[in-house]
Amino acid sequence: MMTDEEYSVFVSDFVRDYKGDGALLASALGAFTLGRQVGWRVLALLHSETTIRKYQKVLNVNFKDVLDERGKYSDKSLALKVVDKFDNFWAVVQGRAGFKMPKEEKLMLQ
Repeated sequence: MMTDEEYSVFVSDFVRDYKGDGALLASALGAFTLGRQVGWRVLALLHSETTIRKYQKVLNVNFKDVLDERGKYSDKSLALKVVDKFDNFWAVVQGRAGFKMPKEEKLMLQ
């Protein structure tokens, strides 16, 4: 995981050099910033795989490489608490586990 200083330099340099959709950059940086606190697993539950790939492409990073699996506040995710009871995280995330959590619950941080 990046140190706070590395993160600050990354964001500053990235914003300085970025050309493109500012709203997309804001969303990608928001996800990245939240991911530093909750980990990449919670991000995978909050966003679709397509959205995660889009954010990673914009930032030119792989969240799994730069974020912890679980962050300091990952326990705030209701969805992660539920998914942890299953054997296969990715099967639940991809909807292959025969379990569907309502979207409002999936997105909830307690």
